[in-house]
Amino acid sequence: FGGKGMYGDHVFRAVFESREEYSGITIHYVSEHYDEGEILVQERFKIESGDTLDTIKTKTQELEKNFYPVVIQKICSS
Repeated sequence: FGGKGMYGDHVFRAVFESREEYSGITIHYVSEHYDEGEILVQERFKIESGDTLDTIKTKTQELEKNFYPVVIQKICSS
């Protein structure tokens, strides 16, 4: 879920309401167009039957916390 208006809790709500099987993160460079920058990392997680909007948000933020240092290191060593 991306594009104009898809940020913060809007994304988590859209994922939850659409009953997706997986969600995740994409960390990418910013370009002139929404969500079209070069992708640096993508990771996903399985959404379990008991997951709520809040647990999906927490799982997403954990992935971000784990992968931001990886991306920063990748950029710094380029």
